[in-house]
Amino acid sequence: MKTKKGSILAYALIILTMMAVISVAMTTTTILERKSSSATDSSTQAYQTADTGAQLGIKLINSVTAPDATLDDAFTGVYSCDDDDGYAKVKVDDDVIAGSSYELTFFDEDGNQSDTCDTSLNEIGLIKSAGTYKNTIRAVEVSVLRDPCGGLTEFVDRRGDEEMVYPVVAISDRCWFAENLRTKKFPDGSDITSGVYECNSAQYPDECDSPFGHYYDAKVAIEGLDGSLPAFRNQCLAKIQGICPSGWHIPSGREECPNEDFVLLQKNYSAQELKSSDYWESPYNDGTNESGFNAVPAGRFEMTYYFGNIANLIGKLAGFLSSAHYSLVTDDVIRDNWSNELRSWSLGYFGGDPFNISPTSYYHGISVRCVKD
Repeated sequence: MKTKKGSILAYALIILTMMAVISVAMTTTTILERKSSSATDSSTQAYQTADTGAQLGIKLINSVTAPDATLDDAFTGVYSCDDDDGYAKVKVDDDVIAGSSYELTFFDEDGNQSDTCDTSLNEIGLIKSAGTYKNTIRAVEVSVLRDPCGGLTEFVDRRGDEEMVYPVVAISDRCWFAENLRTKKFPDGSDITSGVYECNSAQYPDECDSPFGHYYDAKVAIEGLDGSLPAFRNQCLAKIQGICPSGWHIPSGREECPNEDFVLLQKNYSAQELKSSDYWESPYNDGTNESGFNAVPAGRFEMTYYFGNIANLIGKLAGFLSSAHYSLVTDDVIRDNWSNELRSWSLGYFGGDPFNISPTSYYHGISVRCVKD
């Protein structure tokens, strides 16, 4: 069917004077080259083709939910990805506008171009779509924001005869548990016989299961069943599964690394936005939970010489274990040594902006959240 010239000109006026927003996902499209209302039909058709390619790219990327998916997984068949020329691209002949084609290329958030089709979709921050019609080339750029939870609102954690359901929330580009872990089993279904503690709060008896969860010492939380420390524990973005279910990990927390799980929380949200709106005592009861993180004041479990083993600071503190050691350690460091303690990130009682980062003894219990790989 032949397109009417009036319709083409009307489309050109719209696309060349405003920022187009693609509704398939939370994306923003930027026209790389703008023309006046006297733009040629070839120019307009090239823009239309480029826009078609951009929308297709977003649709295919968001259709893949696997956490480790790559460009090759998203672009298959007639839309297959090719990197023979040293960069990842998808080139397609447009079947809507005869004689037109588009080429998609991919970039991270810093503008670095992807050179392989094995690039993780989680690394894609920008798509450039170049449309060609009758030797006229026009291009658009589309910023990409994938749902790190893949559309999930909850996760079912099955371990042997135990089944727990946790709400999940997408924060920045990570998918977090929105409640504290409360399992009493290792990921393989075997029982945890020590190192896990219940809060037993007389003030909040119904919340000690959910959402307060249980407390875990670091030995149980991050080490394997054989008691060995993960070899990559001191790396940035170390994904240590520990006690989390398969496909999830203990949040990374080296504040000197800019993309750590807890660092991104601290960068993007205030303490009030991270804290739950319930359970906090004055003067810490200012939480709005705008982030969805829902940090509840479960306190922590302490083993003390004078007072015995107690759950302390309930209603005043939300503390979370990270996989980062407080200082770099080697395998020959004695486990009780101060330098072998883990970094905990806490809200409330100890202050912070928004988090307080402090060492956590291997033998004190603290809340655990999990982050999707």
